[in-house]
Amino acid sequence: MKGDRQAATPLESAISAALQAPVVRTEKDSTYYARKAYAENTYRSYKNAIDDFVRWAEIPDPIPTTPTFVSQYLVARSENLSPSTLDHRLAALAFVHRLLGHLDPTRDEHVKAVLRGIKKDRVEHGWAPEQAPAFTLHQVARIVRKMGDSLPNLRDKAYFLIGLFGAFRQSELTSLNVSQLNFIDRGLVVRMGVTKGDQLIENPRFKAIPIGSESICPVNALKMWIRESRVEQGAVFRGIDRHGNIFNNPLSHTTANRIIKHWVARAGIKDPHKYSGHSLRASFITVARELKIPDYRIAKQSHHRDLRVIETYYRPEMSFEQNPANEIMRALEDI
Repeated sequence: MKGDRQAATPLESAISAALQAPVVRTEKDSTYYARKAYAENTYRSYKNAIDDFVRWAEIPDPIPTTPTFVSQYLVARSENLSPSTLDHRLAALAFVHRLLGHLDPTRDEHVKAVLRGIKKDRVEHGWAPEQAPAFTLHQVARIVRKMGDSLPNLRDKAYFLIGLFGAFRQSELTSLNVSQLNFIDRGLVVRMGVTKGDQLIENPRFKAIPIGSESICPVNALKMWIRESRVEQGAVFRGIDRHGNIFNNPLSHTTANRIIKHWVARAGIKDPHKYSGHSLRASFITVARELKIPDYRIAKQSHHRDLRVIETYYRPEMSFEQNPANEIMRALEDI
């Protein structure tokens, strides 16, 4: 290591400023609107990626950089980072180069070949993309039955069931606002705000969540949480301290994941550390596919634009469904 630098260079400061999350301004200038073009999480994750590249480079102002240097970075990080994370690191580098008016080194054919080679090597050595595991319906019932009537339990139950039956992305669920909720006779209609697939809300979308049985009803669970918490505006799901005081800010992703892991462990389900907020969305899609619900109908609730993405949600045992090996086996048994 060449030692830690005492202060950021001018270029590093420019990059850091460019990747800050959008800020509230009284005067809405071009910088304000430019930053509004991307989601807050995008800026944050890109900044973390660039910070890692700068630390690895150990030289002042490593941007703009060359395809050779990018390739070396990929090789250096290939042992510790997943292929999907390497994809994200390249996306961050590409974004910053374009933002600062430089040629994008990640488009170089050698860089692409190195990344493909890393992915192929990882697969050959047994790597497979990790997905948040999905719950079975029996597991859902076990988890909900463990939840009591305390204020944190009411919040957790509402979060769990609304997230499940609404097939929400975690970011959509943690940022859910009271103003998006419309309770009607048949259940709950949620008007979606800015989402991963629609940053401009050009096509207003809704999620309908029906009323269920008394023991497992997402709508009643949400009503009880809102009533007992007295949350009348702002974030629906919030943190609660040990004295029962409710915070104004929405749940962080870390806290939301901790909630899911806690109840998975309480229900006696194996490997609770593998579950996360995304398990709720994954469970909706996986269970729906097991019930032979067509993908296009699933996408109406999950808001997937590409049905091919839905095909990635499966359990290994689903491979037995409609498998022609079953028919061949039965035919052989008849001989």
